[in-house]
Amino acid sequence: MITIGIRCSTTEIRYAIIDKDTMKMLNSNEHRIKIAKALNDQELFQWIYKEIDEIIKNNQLIEKAFICENSYIKDSKSLRLSNRLDAIIALALKDNNIPSEIKCLNYSEADMMNLAERRIGKTEKNWNKQMASCIVIASREEK
Repeated sequence: MITIGIRCSTTEIRYAIIDKDTMKMLNSNEHRIKIAKALNDQELFQWIYKEIDEIIKNNQLIEKAFICENSYIKDSKSLRLSNRLDAIIALALKDNNIPSEIKCLNYSEADMMNLAERRIGKTEKNWNKQMASCIVIASREEK
């Protein structure tokens, strides 16, 4: 089964496409979408939708998606934007007939990064907790 894990922030969207049969990351060279600052909300949402749509169309073997919800403690402008981006991504996935779930992972940063490294390994570039969460959520065992 091919899955994609996606994690949004206000500056970028990270994603990991995982072959769960081989536990390999299929997009190890390209896994980051930098968010343009000059866009208003409507333009940003449309742009994000198109970016996710393109990823899905270029990776047609994806069977399921997992969106990693940000786990901020308090409400903030960043959290609200991130939640809106999660919703836009879920819509793009639905329109491409990819079932998706939005999940919150409850790991410490160190545990998340260690688990991602054990399951799949680090990316060569731009390794961080957001990328680790994409790997963990896309490679997790389904219940």
